[in-house]
Amino acid sequence: MALALVGVAGTAAASAPPTKKIATIRVGDSPMYVAITPDGSSVYVVNVNGNSVSVVDTASNTVTATIPVGQMPQAIAATPDGSTVYVANGYGNSVSVISTATNTVTQTISGLTYPSSLAVSHDGSELWVSSNSTIKVISTATHAVVQTIAQASVEIALSPDEHYAYSLEYNGALTVLDRTAGNAKVATISTPGDGSDLAVTPDGSKVYVANGQNQSASVIDTTTNTVTKTIPTGPGSYNLAIMPDGSHVFVTAGAGLAVISTATDTVASFAPAHNPYGMVFTPDGAYAYVTDNGLNSVEVLAVPPPLPVITGISPASGPAAGGTTVTITGTDLSGATSVTFGAGHPATDVSCSATSCTATAPAGAAGTVDVQVTTPNGTSAAGSAARYTYIAYPVVTGVSPNSGPLAGGTTVTITGTGLSGATSVTFGAGHPATDVSCSATSCTATAPAGAAGTVDVQVTTPGGTSVTGAAARYTYVAQPAVTTVSPTSGPALGGTQVTITGTNLGGATAVHFGSAPAASFTVTGTTSITATAPAGTGTVDITVTTPNGTSTSHPADRFTYIQAPVVSEVSPASGPATGGSQVTITGTGFTGASAVHFGATPATSFTVTSATSITATAPAGTEGTVDVTVTTDNGTSATGTAARYTYVAAPTLTALSPNNGASPGGNQVTITGTGFTGATAVIFGGTAATSFTVTSSTSITAVVPAGTAGTTVDVAVTTIGGTGTAKYTYNRDTTSLTAGPILLNLQPGQLSLTLNLSATLTDTTTGRPVPGQNVAFTIGSTTVCTGTTNSTGTAECTGAVPVLTALLALHYNAAFTGTPALAPATATGQLIKL
Repeated sequence: MALALVGVAGTAAASAPPTKKIATIRVGDSPMYVAITPDGSSVYVVNVNGNSVSVVDTASNTVTATIPVGQMPQAIAATPDGSTVYVANGYGNSVSVISTATNTVTQTISGLTYPSSLAVSHDGSELWVSSNSTIKVISTATHAVVQTIAQASVEIALSPDEHYAYSLEYNGALTVLDRTAGNAKVATISTPGDGSDLAVTPDGSKVYVANGQNQSASVIDTTTNTVTKTIPTGPGSYNLAIMPDGSHVFVTAGAGLAVISTATDTVASFAPAHNPYGMVFTPDGAYAYVTDNGLNSVEVLAVPPPLPVITGISPASGPAAGGTTVTITGTDLSGATSVTFGAGHPATDVSCSATSCTATAPAGAAGTVDVQVTTPNGTSAAGSAARYTYIAYPVVTGVSPNSGPLAGGTTVTITGTGLSGATSVTFGAGHPATDVSCSATSCTATAPAGAAGTVDVQVTTPGGTSVTGAAARYTYVAQPAVTTVSPTSGPALGGTQVTITGTNLGGATAVHFGSAPAASFTVTGTTSITATAPAGTGTVDITVTTPNGTSTSHPADRFTYIQAPVVSEVSPASGPATGGSQVTITGTGFTGASAVHFGATPATSFTVTSATSITATAPAGTEGTVDVTVTTDNGTSATGTAARYTYVAAPTLTALSPNNGASPGGNQVTITGTGFTGATAVIFGGTAATSFTVTSSTSITAVVPAGTAGTTVDVAVTTIGGTGTAKYTYNRDTTSLTAGPILLNLQPGQLSLTLNLSATLTDTTTGRPVPGQNVAFTIGSTTVCTGTTNSTGTAECTGAVPVLTALLALHYNAAFTGTPALAPATATGQLIKL
């Protein structure tokens, strides 16, 4: 485990400090892990195979003591007060406690399982030790375990604010523990794997993880707990250390150290070192102690303070005359002895902090120069981020047009040199132009309002303000102005006589309604013009042009073209060809309507009920669709689908199948004809069909309602076009008579018989008895009697008949002759001789 001593947070330098080996110190067998006391006086080196710790005096860079510890020491950490050094003994399952005062082991903390990493809290109160698949939190006062956290770990690091602990596993999983919440897990962050070491920046904003065989280092943002970058560093990236000022991270990488700038999180340089493994920096960052487990030694590298670095200039340009206050941002700028804008051109009023300088730019020639800051550590390098451009004075060589109206608004083209980046264009002092757009040799600008006369046009850029001269002048000329127009509206067809009132109208050469010239105009004085409006649409500005310009548009000069009426709906949209339907026409612009037409035929009558509604009586027409138009003084409405009316012819009935049926109805009839679409009613002799379906424009199926038997009725089909009829006959109801047998009880010598005859008449169509009808009874050719049916349909009568007649016939006949509504019926009854 490589330990980076936590110091005061600083700003990262963008360039990597060079290193130089100044000493090689022989130590024990397989030196790997290393720690330094907070005062920087002693470095403690773990000799893994030697089961010992070598103590190096940093003043003389010599080994002053070798301390035996447990078997296979794996990690080392020093307390913030420098009084104690802890060594994790992997195979010894313990931690050795070394007093730095005596450089002896004063205590051994046992009961651990293969401890492999250590971390001491920044307040010195806790020792964190990885133990098998847990982390043991040990009190440094009692050396007793105060908490066991179920968390596997190969390396542990604690945040400077004591808020979080970071535990790294071999698989690259980095677990974040909240020390203020009982060391609860708050996040697990995935890194590429083969995690072997980690360290927290002095300000706590980042965690750097060494990814071992993945040959990289990952950067974690501690605010979001996300990996923001993985940096390729080279083979053997097992350990890392952060400089005390937080500016660079040194990562072991094969035959050297990859030096990462924390400002850019890129490898800024590569520092040679032989088989490096663990490392620490002295508190001032001036030296690094790097273990070499191949040569059993420690290399001492000198790390000079960084040069100043410029990362930005604002503003990055200014006038060649100098005087611009410039802010220079970067790193390691404090103590600056000079700031130059190009060689030999020092700035004045220089004031610097570590990350920023303000300075007043000196005068310079037009062009780009390098800005450099010099401190006692050296001079910043030149680069694209440290350049300043001197801008030459702008020069105006022409103005076109060079005159315009007092109200301004003229688009003016200004030609010259050095015009790019213009910050203002003025037409006379204190009168800035608008809509300014400039290239190096040309500007376009909208002239502001001004008083009559000639003014200087000047362009100001970061290089200064152009000088005045004859070529850079503009003359304001009084222009016509329109103050009122009357009337303010007229038909879109044009022809309205409009009186235009204003000032400076004399000598007018043109009058426009929008972009269209007036049909004609007459100048009646300097304040009045009479013009005939051309055709147009919408609201337009009326402008007057004189040799002094064109009047400026404003609300008082506007003229509105009133459009022809618009029909948006016709309701109902259809009616009979005979006319007479009341139609509501909806739309706009109906006021004063003088005509309403259905096709070419005027409405029978119409009433304008509002500007948006007319009621009209449709005239007669021929079958088909016509356009409905409304005419006012402003024109006639356009035709369209919403303004159409359909004349519908009355339907015709050519056949009913069947054309007759029983009086109870209920049977289905197919009606054939024309014009059935939209049929609203089917009537059988005044009674609506039980139901009907329009199957097509030529066919309807209807269910016949009940009717009067034996009658013929009109079948009427009604549509919006009218009514068509055909005939349907309700057939006579069928009937039946029933007559029962009569027994003949004859006496010898009897010559005549008196018979009581009866028969029952039933309407078989309805199934009901038929009352009030006459039934005649006969035997042979002899009429016996006639009876009238009662409420049960039974007719009874009595009559005499010769016995011989009865015996010859042996039956009697009953006959109903029928009515217009009832069909005739007969029946035969038996005469049975006893």
